Amino acid sequence: MKKLSMLLILLGMLAASYPPDRAEALSCAELMPIEKAYGYYDAVIVGHVDKVVKRGDRHELHLTVKSSYKGIRSSRIVADEDRNWGALDGPALSGAEYLFFLKSTGDGWENPLCAPSKLTSASAAELAYMKGREIPLESAADDAEGRENTALKIAAAAVFVTLGLIVILRSMRRR
Repeated sequence: MKKLSMLLILLGMLAASYPPDRAEALSCAELMPIEKAYGYYDAVIVGHVDKVVKRGDRHELHLTVKSSYKGIRSSRIVADEDRNWGALDGPALSGAEYLFFLKSTGDGWENPLCAPSKLTSASAAELAYMKGREIPLESAADDAEGRENTALKIAAAAVFVTLGLIVILRSMRRR
């Protein structure tokens, strides 16, 4: 039994000494300059983190957009980020304001690994570069008005469909 234990320990030590077949690392050891980052990312905003919702190994960031320099016109968005890495300084914190460099995921936004997103207090050079590039945002009132109009249109369509069904059913009963 002692020999078997020693053999297993020896095999374990031997296996641990072999180098791995391949190693993986993030390809962003060096951040890209602001000019390149502005062109590479789909959206660049200054956003206030209203809420951080943990979803497994991801964070869902509920953001109020303070200013947008590319890609986003809405005053409120939700972005996804890695729970462990997040922005340059680590995952975004609720109540803080960041300069976000976001990628479109097709159904939303993501603050990807290696993005140069960081606190606005540490973003003077980046914000200076983007001066004059700000795009107008839809106000929260416009967003709410759009939702109200959509709800009103859906309600009106439901009433017309119901009335149409009533007319059809009554005409079928008379035959």
